[in-house]
Amino acid sequence: MAVTHRFRELNKRQLFWQKSDRLLLAVSGGVDSMVLLHLLLKVPASERPFFAVAHVNHQLRSASQVEEAFLREFCQEQGIPFYAKTWQKPLMGNLENEARQARYGFFARVCQEEGFDCLITAHHGDDQAETVLMKLISGSQMQNLVGIRPTSQRNGLVIHRPLLAFSKEELLAWATSHQVVYFEDASNRENDYLRNRIRNQIIPQFKGENANFLKHIHNFVKQIAYANDIIEVKVNELWPKVIHDIDNQWSIDLRSFRSLSESQQYMLLVSLWQKVLVVEGIPVNEEQLSQALIMLNSDLGAREIHLAAGWRLEKGYQVALLKVTDSQGAVADSPQSLSLGQGIYLSQSEWLGFERVDQPLEIPETINHWQTFECSVSESLRELVVRHVQPGDRFVYNQAGNHKKVNRVFIDSKIPLKKREQTWLVCDSAGEIIWIVPIRKSYLSIVKETDKIHYRLIYLKSCSATERQNFSKD
Repeated sequence: MAVTHRFRELNKRQLFWQKSDRLLLAVSGGVDSMVLLHLLLKVPASERPFFAVAHVNHQLRSASQVEEAFLREFCQEQGIPFYAKTWQKPLMGNLENEARQARYGFFARVCQEEGFDCLITAHHGDDQAETVLMKLISGSQMQNLVGIRPTSQRNGLVIHRPLLAFSKEELLAWATSHQVVYFEDASNRENDYLRNRIRNQIIPQFKGENANFLKHIHNFVKQIAYANDIIEVKVNELWPKVIHDIDNQWSIDLRSFRSLSESQQYMLLVSLWQKVLVVEGIPVNEEQLSQALIMLNSDLGAREIHLAAGWRLEKGYQVALLKVTDSQGAVADSPQSLSLGQGIYLSQSEWLGFERVDQPLEIPETINHWQTFECSVSESLRELVVRHVQPGDRFVYNQAGNHKKVNRVFIDSKIPLKKREQTWLVCDSAGEIIWIVPIRKSYLSIVKETDKIHYRLIYLKSCSATERQNFSKD
């Protein structure tokens, strides 16, 4: 079936839009979004809804201005309303995440102010495969393997993705046969990032093994979504019998919990993690889940498992409690471990993540507007320790390996005494200080100009205007 006809038929089956809807199309200028734009133009007038184009100029490539000018002129010729935003690249922060947040923030604002019913994006089958493979590599829970949904919501914005059933090859072939003008981002061919390596190296091999690979991924995602629906029904049935929310802590009735099958215990605990911790950006790994299951089924007395951001699971004889250190969400003063690929809350207003540059962490949406700071980390490190300042702390401040007292940094930077007590240090396993967060970086964090930065720390803080000004001076 031809791409044009399939596009129309898919909408009729999944109802991405109706004739009376007002659509906003996210168009970058690449082949995927340009094909989406042209396909919608080919929908007969009797079926085609009113739509406009939204474009974000990220100013990351020399061709960005040309692309925006072309889109503006094209839309003017076609009588399509055109909305554009020029994005100012931040000096610090996770560039990919910041750009994504800027795009969707702009799209949401246009939809709200101009009365559009939904956003239409050009995600396709290859994007779906990349996303699923990245999640499998990172060890995501089954609930997160649903990949990219055909329809979803983001901060109240309804998003439809009508091209998920099409492969990249189909879109490229259609663009060529219909002489669609598009712009290609040369950086997509580089293999510095995991997503690009999956796109350029791994997926082509899978397609070579089986031409139906993308169809199988599509079916796999659908099956996972259906399985999650069934699991949720069962978990919701078991939840009130086992788990109770009391004053911002969650009580697990151990007798009821132990009466469940192992699979039911596991999925109930995963659901608790998701609803309480993961939704707030507090990670829990498979090892901690396994430890929790063993502990909750043990006949031994009081035990506990320490999680991130001051959260812990405490087991008594009859109940277990999932709780944070205090009702305000503050964390304990004891050191916390931080593993590669993990993000933790240090306090109500601070979040710290340790990531690979090519596998950026998902920043919790509730904090992505906070002030962001970065620090590079040696490739040899996988486990770090985060703690408060202690008397006599020193750090390496120059190439010669000379040390300086942390307290001297506080004095030079005019940090108030109260702030000094609340300042965090990131240390390696040997206790060497890597970063006085976010005031000063140790020389141990410096990466040679000839080397690429592979690992980094991302620190987000809800800052006052005065704090932002002080940090910007450093």
